[in-house]
Amino acid sequence: MDTDVNNKKPLVSVIMAAHNAEKYIAEAIESILSQTYQNWELIITDDASTDSTRAIIIQYEQKDPRIKIIPLDESVRQTIARIKAIEISSGEYLAVLDADDISLPDRLTTQVDFLESHPDIIVVGSDADLIDAVGKIIGRKGKSDQNTEIAFRLLLQTQFIHSAVCMRRDAYEAIGGYDRKRYFNYAEEYDLWNRFAHNGYRLANIKEKLIQYRINPEGVSMTDTSGIRAGLSTDVSEQYTNYHIKLPREKVKLLTDFVNGRRLSILRMFRALFLYKKLVLAYLREKDTSLTKPEKNLLWGLYTDLRRYTIHTSIKRLLGIT
Repeated sequence: MDTDVNNKKPLVSVIMAAHNAEKYIAEAIESILSQTYQNWELIITDDASTDSTRAIIIQYEQKDPRIKIIPLDESVRQTIARIKAIEISSGEYLAVLDADDISLPDRLTTQVDFLESHPDIIVVGSDADLIDAVGKIIGRKGKSDQNTEIAFRLLLQTQFIHSAVCMRRDAYEAIGGYDRKRYFNYAEEYDLWNRFAHNGYRLANIKEKLIQYRINPEGVSMTDTSGIRAGLSTDVSEQYTNYHIKLPREKVKLLTDFVNGRRLSILRMFRALFLYKKLVLAYLREKDTSLTKPEKNLLWGLYTDLRRYTIHTSIKRLLGIT
């Protein structure tokens, strides 16, 4: 692995979009400076911040030539800000970090080692500590680690923590990158992961905590009271689910609610379970020749696990336990 800090071309470009992030951005930048892997550049787009975010970034830029700022005087929102940072970056690998999150010291070392030893994998994520506004750990978040399971589960819910992702630039460019229009700012990464999977790229997660993901009450996901994010995510699920089985939008929405653990009536849970079984069977038929027997068993196991959960939950409700 190339660890030469003086290398003219960094192997890893860390991509960050920042808007009014003065509370957290210094900690985010410091987490990159503290990486055990040091052949990186950090490209930060300041999306027309009105607080001291830009001044903080400039202070770091002046201290370390690997840090570069793209100052914007008019806001373009998070997706385009991130795209602008990618466009001027030069690394072979693109590592995403939001301005309110923290990369743990071995994050880049672990992900670069993984990608260089797994040339077939083009996106790798990880687990994360969940932290609150003051940095206290309040939980853990993780996703599937095997490509077959990730590709299927992506049809109904994201399988990556965006701030924990490192991906190959050539694959990102080949697939067309983040969507600039249709899923702008709310579901662009979910769409990107599905496009990768749909086009046969292999994806993975490392079952280690490599970042701290902040539950920020001022973040995009927490302030979307209009439901735009949820609606666009359903659009993505509908598009990619219908490559395998034709379902109307309301049934896709029922499935996404089901797998994301939203509370449903007993009747709607069993309707969702029936639809989920149909989706698994359709997917297995389509992928029959490309999946191994253990992979087929794994996917069928997702259905049986949900069936067990549905029956167990229904019995508890009927008994008045929950």
